[in-house]
Amino acid sequence: MGDDRSSSSSIQLHVRNQCLLSKGRELPLRPKTFEVLQLLLRRPGQLVTKAELLEGVWANRFVGDAVLKASIRELRRALGDDPKVPRFIETVHRRGYRLVGQILVIEPAKSDLSFRRVAGKGPELPDEAEAFRPVLEALEGLWEGESEWWKEEESSGGKER
Repeated sequence: MGDDRSSSSSIQLHVRNQCLLSKGRELPLRPKTFEVLQLLLRRPGQLVTKAELLEGVWANRFVGDAVLKASIRELRRALGDDPKVPRFIETVHRRGYRLVGQILVIEPAKSDLSFRRVAGKGPELPDEAEAFRPVLEALEGLWEGESEWWKEEESSGGKER
């Protein structure tokens, strides 16, 4: 069959709707399993320890490795991933897990408009638009309220001082 990593980009995680999709079909996940995936997506390609996952998802609850293993097994089943030849989730023996495949994350912006990004990177852009990334990131900052210039203008009634 060969390496099928290119098909991994067809997986989408919709943050607002709390769902995972593959080729437009919803992949059912329990809420805690969805949270495990979100934690892994925050650090793609990096080890996330069992302790970090347990604390991040089951904080203030006494649970063991078994619940984490069950969630990882559920994720692998939903993603069609094989732990022996991982395309998405790699086990780091006795330590934790690493997200190795790409999952497209669909997040709501504060303006209620959605933007797309590949986990761990900025918005997904066509190659020819890559030169405009700094402008788009600056505009994204404006939408997220990182700039206060417009509030100052409103408070002065738009008049020069």
